[in-house]
Amino acid sequence: ISPTIENTNPELYAQYLAALRQYKQTEHKVTYAWFDNSVKNTYSRAHHVSDVPDSVDVISLMSPADIMDTELAEIKQVREQKGTRFIYDIDFDAIRADYNSYIEQFAAENPDGEEEPVAFNDYLLDAISTQLSYCSRYEFDGICYRFTGKHTLHLTKDELKEYMTQAGIFAGYLMDWHKRNADKMLVFAGKPQNVLDKSIFDECEMVFVSDGLDATNVDLFSYYLTMAQQEGVPAEKLGMMCACTSLDENDLKSGWFSNGTRALASLGDWAATHGVAGIGIYNISSDYFNNTYSLSRAAIQAISPAVK
Repeated sequence: ISPTIENTNPELYAQYLAALRQYKQTEHKVTYAWFDNSVKNTYSRAHHVSDVPDSVDVISLMSPADIMDTELAEIKQVREQKGTRFIYDIDFDAIRADYNSYIEQFAAENPDGEEEPVAFNDYLLDAISTQLSYCSRYEFDGICYRFTGKHTLHLTKDELKEYMTQAGIFAGYLMDWHKRNADKMLVFAGKPQNVLDKSIFDECEMVFVSDGLDATNVDLFSYYLTMAQQEGVPAEKLGMMCACTSLDENDLKSGWFSNGTRALASLGDWAATHGVAGIGIYNISSDYFNNTYSLSRAAIQAISPAVK
């Protein structure tokens, strides 16, 4: 085992951790990281939240349903030592995709059509209730409200009514939950311009623009930020998301600019000059495999030069 400051100079390390926790309580451009915790039989430090760069403020776990005791112990340690907070996503589009799969399976299993499938609104309410239960079960610090939505200009009257009902159920349930759990964080990630009732942003600590996940050049970060800056969207809470490159050799799009450079390599410098409140690094563990988190650390230091 290589010597570290943690075991060679415990007193100095304790001072460092105290300064880190204090820093996270001050006003600064924040960093959120979406962390893939789906691997339970870990074989790399990339699978441990304790190895995520210390200066990450909030970690969103991408598999929040079944967290092992060993994970909980590590989360607790990182929270207590480094002041890092932990959340997870509740994603409208993911619930919709799951419902579509359910309908396909239901149709295959009921070809005679004698039974009726569960209606989407009921399915949605049940999914939200189930996913919100993870917050108390695993003592998360809050949730991320994920919603892409769509433009309503070209929807028919019936489509608009259905869309408004479904979006209203989703946002309303989460807003009601947050009012009853005011000690928990509520964060948004998606297309804020498509949220119908923008009063929910009053409840959110951050409002992340998820379009940045698909950016193919740095100018698109600016374009997506401009598109999000609509009436009712708090500019002082806006942050930009960016994807890490995928470990899947068949995925040649995620996290790559069209010029062959990694999007994450440009995010920090862009964010430092565009007035955003923070950055969101999606699937950050991939950056461990690619660069031992070097790109993530560089992006963090670009927006918060005091961070070492």
